[in-house]
Amino acid sequence: MSKNKLKSFKGLCSMPCLKEMILSENESTSLMDLVDLNNLVKLNVRQNLIEKLNAPRLIRLQEINVEANKVSSFKEFEALLVK
Repeated sequence: MSKNKLKSFKGLCSMPCLKEMILSENESTSLMDLVDLNNLVKLNVRQNLIEKLNAPRLIRLQEINVEANKVSSFKEFEALLVK
């Protein structure tokens, strides 16, 4: 789903068995649409317009690439991690 100028990731949560998602080089500003992706292990959202790492808890997430976004703080990142 890279390079599609997606402004949001709505509708992508209808794939709960997905393990890897590459959403790089789009125009999304948020990760909040990525709900119910309980099997997601790897997420690449490089080169979007994301400012905050506020997202639903992704219980199996092991790797996330947020390079070249507008993230100014990783404080919200803790919420992505399962404790």
